Amino acid sequence: MTAVLTISEHDHKRLYLFAVDAPPEEAEALVTRREAQDGGLDWPLPALIGATTLNPEFVEAFDVSELADFGLMQYLHEGGGIPEDQLAPFAEQLNALTGWVVLITSAAFEGTPQELWPQPPLRLLARFEEESPAPPPPFGLESQSAEGVLESPPTKKQVSDAAMSGRIAMLMLILMFALTGVVIWISAG
Repeated sequence: MTAVLTISEHDHKRLYLFAVDAPPEEAEALVTRREAQDGGLDWPLPALIGATTLNPEFVEAFDVSELADFGLMQYLHEGGGIPEDQLAPFAEQLNALTGWVVLITSAAFEGTPQELWPQPPLRLLARFEEESPAPPPPFGLESQSAEGVLESPPTKKQVSDAAMSGRIAMLMLILMFALTGVVIWISAG
């Protein structure tokens, strides 16, 4: 039995490469989805690797001979986003590979933690980390309208002479009412 492969809920941007060590017809039947006689789908692959969750939209199975002109390494690099420095240690093995392979991306597990126990004829060849795209370079807007106009901070308005006179008159009236109130209070007491 092959060693366990632990998939965590945080498994992202990974690509798992499996070889199918079986004759082409048998390999194809094991890894591709087909309509079953009962009208459902027959897909042995999830059971073959022991997956509880496996979204077929993120699983790719094909015969390496289909990539004859392109090559599996180039396909993994350009199509799968795997950096060349990760592929280099596997170059000899990948170039010599014949028959069917299965590529499973992390998204196929849909964030479901699980342990995979790949069964023969399925054999894990490698796990790769997909290359994260470089952040875009900072950009600047180069038109005059993008520069904007900086205004000086708002200044406090000067109080007009008329407003100041009105405030003084109001204060004098309040003071007169207060003095009148004091005089009335003293004479009443």
